[in-house]
Amino acid sequence: MKLTKSIAVGTAIVATLFAGAAYAEHHRGGHDGERPDPIERLDLNGDDAITKDEVDAARAARFSEIDANVDGVITIDEMTAYHAAKAAERHAKRAERRLERVDSDGDGVISEAEFLAQEDRLFARADADGDGVVTREEVENAMKRGRRGGKGPREG
Repeated sequence: MKLTKSIAVGTAIVATLFAGAAYAEHHRGGHDGERPDPIERLDLNGDDAITKDEVDAARAARFSEIDANVDGVITIDEMTAYHAAKAAERHAKRAERRLERVDSDGDGVISEAEFLAQEDRLFARADADGDGVVTREEVENAMKRGRRGGKGPREG
């Protein structure tokens, strides 16, 4: 039973590493649509191609980054800490981008007036027919436009 549980946990960790890497690669870059080029990221010798050795080096580096106490195994605590740190980095970058967008006077902070102006712009964008009321349909359409990465055509 203990061996089976250890194998299952080990398999889950390996699967998480590979799935996590693929997911992170796909979702990196935030709302601006920027995605890092995997060739550029993994191509160590600059020949515009990646070899198995280069991929292996990247995986080993990632393992080392997660294995905080350098004991050759990744615990759930190390994996949780790693993912929390990466999430914190993404959130900090997102906050910086939002500050840049909303801070209209460039003083490095968002005043109440700037915050409310941003919220007014978001409401107006969602209120497709301009009647001062946002319906469920308008919210759903605004969310779809947001997922497409742009304002898209107004419907209504």
